[in-house]
Amino acid sequence: MASSADPYSAFNFLMEWNNPENGDTGKAGFQEVTGLGNDINVSKYREGGSNCFHMQQVTGVNKSTNITLKRGFMVAGDLYDWTESMRHGSGQARRNAIITMRDEAGQAVTKWNLTSVLPVKYTGPALNNKGNEIAIEELVLSVERLDIETSGIT
Repeated sequence: MASSADPYSAFNFLMEWNNPENGDTGKAGFQEVTGLGNDINVSKYREGGSNCFHMQQVTGVNKSTNITLKRGFMVAGDLYDWTESMRHGSGQARRNAIITMRDEAGQAVTKWNLTSVLPVKYTGPALNNKGNEIAIEELVLSVERLDIETSGIT
């Protein structure tokens, strides 16, 4: 059994999102999640009458980066339906979502809470019957806000 000091496997992710059109909650498992992050702009500033002879750094606007999710292709329409609602200009395309990293026992370890999420790219699997690779689909999400939750997870 792994201790809490051991790194967690990076392949056990679950994403849940709300659907304001029908009140349902969608769920999907993913093998790979990349782009979880926030960019914080820092501006340099020096007050004109200051006796301080160095620039001060002040935080400015921050933004969340796009998140890319990859999983083995499965016949499930909820992610595709979400991208279709975006393509057709639905005002209800924005969702709030949670990405949960789980340990080997399936327990939540860390959650990333995503606010005002929009699908911006869907890539279907590459289809080639000559190899033995798994067909992978990819979804890229634009996120307005990303918060990390680590305490109190069970």
